[in-house]
Amino acid sequence: MRPGLCVRAALFAGVVGAGLLGGAGCAGVETAALSAGLAAAESGVTVLGRGKAQVYEVVKVGDAVEAVRRVAASLSLEPRGESANEIRSRLTYRDERGDTIVVTVERRTATFSLLRADVGLLGDVGMSKTFLVHVSQEIRRMGAEMRPPAPEGM
Repeated sequence: MRPGLCVRAALFAGVVGAGLLGGAGCAGVETAALSAGLAAAESGVTVLGRGKAQVYEVVKVGDAVEAVRRVAASLSLEPRGESANEIRSRLTYRDERGDTIVVTVERRTATFSLLRADVGLLGDVGMSKTFLVHVSQEIRRMGAEMRPPAPEGM
């Protein structure tokens, strides 16, 4: 099967069932695309282009900032600075190649936050996307995702 079709099949298989890939003659690379594609789709990460990606999370801004710090540490990113005001926090990190990622956490409401990662115009947007996927997963691992109240009478 052609590689491009394998990637599309991998994404489709994530919905229908991974068993379709083996019979289609796809290699393991496409299976990795399945995993990355599903993680990004599940987390709701939107790629904006030009090195930027964003995700909205139902989480308090302080918990989102803590998740960003934890993910940056787990990825061995070097902290380069933080700034914050009442509405947004900006955290800057650098990798071993010297590339910078700036993560902005913006309060939309008391329990709803926008997270944006920016690696710059010449940076690899995959780094922004992957970073935010891990932040979304960390928010859930921390138990910080806000859950809507149960409907009355249930």
